[in-house]
Amino acid sequence: NLDMWTMEAFSTRYSQADLGNIDADLLYKDGKIIGDIKNSTDYPLEDVVVLTNVGYYKVGNLAAGAKRDVEFDAVTPTTMPHYPDSIKYSLMDDIFPYDEDINYAKRRLIDDILPLPERMANVLKDVSTSEVGLEAIIFGFNDQRIDDDINIDGKPANKTYRTNLFMDRTQIGTSTDGKVVILPGMIMAKIDPEISENLEQYEMMGDMNEIYLYNSRKVAFYFDMEDFSQIDIDSLKIYIDASDGKFAGDMKVPISLYNRDGDSFVEGGEGLDIDLDSGIIDIDPAYIEKYTDHRGRLYIMIGLDEDSQQDVMVGFPSISAEGRRR
Repeated sequence: NLDMWTMEAFSTRYSQADLGNIDADLLYKDGKIIGDIKNSTDYPLEDVVVLTNVGYYKVGNLAAGAKRDVEFDAVTPTTMPHYPDSIKYSLMDDIFPYDEDINYAKRRLIDDILPLPERMANVLKDVSTSEVGLEAIIFGFNDQRIDDDINIDGKPANKTYRTNLFMDRTQIGTSTDGKVVILPGMIMAKIDPEISENLEQYEMMGDMNEIYLYNSRKVAFYFDMEDFSQIDIDSLKIYIDASDGKFAGDMKVPISLYNRDGDSFVEGGEGLDIDLDSGIIDIDPAYIEKYTDHRGRLYIMIGLDEDSQQDVMVGFPSISAEGRRR
């Protein structure tokens, strides 16, 4: 006699590194990521996806040895999520929705195992680096038996379900023929706790991706423009995401930049355009030095007036630039 309390499901998880590769040859050009993906394993793959820290793209199913051309738009800055993890969750809800039971195991593997692509970390300081790249993770699924089954009391189970996650990493080139392109999301701003006002200590640890501002809180973000010393910059923009891409109601969050000439923060000036509606700061490359301090830091101060009755969430600013390597 069995009842529901005497029945139990078993689950195991393991990694294997000798199953082949998911090869990719990808390049960013003119707002699109183009190239090809090849399944260089002996197994058919389902729901193959390209994931970067600025977006994702569903390739589809690939038979063993199959190659497919891909072309898709790079994500726009206004759709960038605050949390890096939220890209994974957006992907899960979009491609592997909850309403299909078959996606449960896939969602769990994506959530528990799939890493996030790395953001660029001072890559431009290395003058030996010949190309700036955007890391991508390519993954797909398979439900075939690859290894031995689990034995229970020395015998395999009557019924076994398998979900195999195949994963590989690659670099998406963003620079060709000496031209350098830094996409939004590749380099994020840092917080200067000494200049910021009324922030909590934990908010200055460097692992946050958004800041809540209320009352008289002010946060000073900065980019180290020395990272771009090997580039002749043709265009430079900074993207600031607030309240899911829109500033709350009619309230405008004050944004100002450090001006070396007056050693103060300004809300406008020569060669500077701050669009509060879109959250985009456009700086004329000829005036970059004007808006950087003696250490080469470009500061952005964001804060609310003391009498504000509303708080607002501000994502870390992201910089984009185009130019040519010197």
